[in-house]
Amino acid sequence: DRHFAAGEYARAREVVKQALAEFPGDEELRGLDGLAEQALRRNEECADLLQQGQKLIAANRFDEGIQILRKAQRLDERNPAVRAALLGALLQHARDLMSSDWRSSEPLVKEVLELEPNDPVARSLISLIADYKRQEEVSKCTLEARNLQAAGHADAALAKIEEGLQKYPNESRLLQLQHTLRGTVSDRKKDRKRSCRE
Repeated sequence: DRHFAAGEYARAREVVKQALAEFPGDEELRGLDGLAEQALRRNEECADLLQQGQKLIAANRFDEGIQILRKAQRLDERNPAVRAALLGALLQHARDLMSSDWRSSEPLVKEVLELEPNDPVARSLISLIADYKRQEEVSKCTLEARNLQAAGHADAALAKIEEGLQKYPNESRLLQLQHTLRGTVSDRKKDRKRSCRE
């Protein structure tokens, strides 16, 4: 049982064979022998898949290589070589994609964190993705507010910025634009009051 739990299937089969020599009619031992044989076949298939996956990764065919390594991982979840190869391929591909397409790298990094929650590289990449996401959302919010301001809707522009500040309260671009828009809204209110008096 210890050898099975550790993924040492060849050693497990040796132990079972020795036990069968002593107790040839034991049904439980025969069942364990069958399990060890199946596990060894799976292990061989897993080794073949690992080799194929690594060759594809080396040829920069990440999507295909990662798919094959995932298959190998499903086949033998205890195999440390497959696990390490899959984690390495996912992280390498995520890093390669990060600057050009952070959205595509995000599911790869999340997959690494599901397999290895404390992986330091994945944790730093997930922080970088959060920064990209924040920058994009802040830029979008700022652009929408500027368009509203240009169309003469300073109140709506200010509301849009304040909506962004609820999510990112310390974002300097949003705070600066909020200050500017408050001034614009305040000036317009003063102008309206003046024109009403006149």
